[in-house]
Amino acid sequence: MAEETTLFNVTAAAATLPPSLKAAYLAWQPVGGREARLGRLTAGIAADFRAAAGVADDPDLAEKPSAVPLRCVRHCEAVLWHTLALECGAESEPYRPGWQDSEVWLRQLYVTLRQSGGAPGEPGTPSYDAAAGSVGGLYGDPGDAGGSAGVVTRPISYGGAGRPGRMTLY
Repeated sequence: MAEETTLFNVTAAAATLPPSLKAAYLAWQPVGGREARLGRLTAGIAADFRAAAGVADDPDLAEKPSAVPLRCVRHCEAVLWHTLALECGAESEPYRPGWQDSEVWLRQLYVTLRQSGGAPGEPGTPSYDAAAGSVGGLYGDPGDAGGSAGVVTRPISYGGAGRPGRMTLY
């Protein structure tokens, strides 16, 4: 089953703008110019998230270049709001955390897609792929029977100084 998508285009993006950003956007450029720029921004953002989510080459979405997976919509909006605020001269700081989180999530999607060999539909979450082998017991050695794959459980070595009694973090 194909992943559910929605359109992320000028109309959809303009409808999601927060009130203060929308006011700055409407005062920013003359009619026509601002819509064209918003169109370029939304097209670029949609293309990034489509590629990272592995749906850019989906034949079912070929005629809808602004269709993005539903799981990407809020991230597309966060990137747009921050970018548009910077370009419009509006206050961008309120949108910065969302933009940063979305950029990290976008990068994770790209990494997951690359690690999965480009297979669309692979989960976009970090995972731990343990090394082959196993350990047994609390202080087992790799290869011991009955242990967990790739988990090494040895005491921490403090270089002969012994375990510190108290640690202060700054």
